[in-house]
Amino acid sequence: IISRKGNQMMNSKFYMIAILVGVLVMFGAYQQGRLTADSAVAPAKVAVVDITKVIKTCEKFKKWQDEKQKEIQKIEDEFKVMREELSALNENLKIRTPGSEDHRKLAKEFTEKKATLQAKDAAYKEIWENEKEQWTEQLYQQILSVIDKVATQKGLDIVIANEELNLADPMRPEIMQTIVTKKLLYHNSKYDITDEILVALNATD
Repeated sequence: IISRKGNQMMNSKFYMIAILVGVLVMFGAYQQGRLTADSAVAPAKVAVVDITKVIKTCEKFKKWQDEKQKEIQKIEDEFKVMREELSALNENLKIRTPGSEDHRKLAKEFTEKKATLQAKDAAYKEIWENEKEQWTEQLYQQILSVIDKVATQKGLDIVIANEELNLADPMRPEIMQTIVTKKLLYHNSKYDITDEILVALNATD
């Protein structure tokens, strides 16, 4: 027969073991919770930039546009003189007898000058488009570099392009292409860092 004292000792040991097991279980749950919290991925910090606005309103674009406008004006003045010469030749042709020597010479000169004007116009247009494409690509690379710098300073994880649409003529191919490729359909304006990108871009050489 187990004495009352013996029963009390056994009960005390049982309670101690139960308490110890409880503490171990709680500690294990706490550790698991810490591991889960540590392994959880924090929400990404996201911002948006209107690339078109940056390109069209940055100081670099305005400066380049002013320089090119002077070149274009010089070419337009040259073309104006050539068109006036063509117009004068055409008027002179009207008073010449068709088939005469004078008429043939003037007609040949008119055709040659007209062909020269058209060739120059086509050549200048091609040169202009190539220069514009190359310059835009260089500016775009600068913008990407600035975005990388600003995003790093702000501790951002993702920067998304947000292009404003002009739906005056929604059936134009370029408009439809923009609609199809546009991925950002809504954003809170507080996440827009376009103006910060503009300031940083204008501060570069």
